[in-house]
Amino acid sequence: MPYPLLALADEFVDVPDLICPTCRIGHLTAPKQWVIGGDTAMRQARHQRPDDFEPDWITGVCTGILEFLRDTCQERVAVTGDWRVAMPPGATG
Repeated sequence: MPYPLLALADEFVDVPDLICPTCRIGHLTAPKQWVIGGDTAMRQARHQRPDDFEPDWITGVCTGILEFLRDTCQERVAVTGDWRVAMPPGATG
C-alpha cells in the first residue's frame, strides 16, 4: 500500500483526497485557507519587463494544515510547497 500522503508530492489543482496517515480510516480536510506568497523575482520581472511578462511566470510558495478531527485520532499534517499558474488541461494558449 503506498504512503497515504504521496499524492501531495505531485502537482494538483485541488487538495487530493487523502486518507489519514495515522488511523487510515478517515480523510484529511483543509479547514482553513492556505497561506500563499508570491515570488519576489517574479514581481520584479513583471514590473521591469511588463511587455515581456508571461502569466506562467507567476509562482510562489504556500503553507497549510490538513486535519482529521475524529475524536480518537485528531491528526494534523503541515503542508508546504511551491505553486504556479498553469494552463488548464486541454486549454490552448
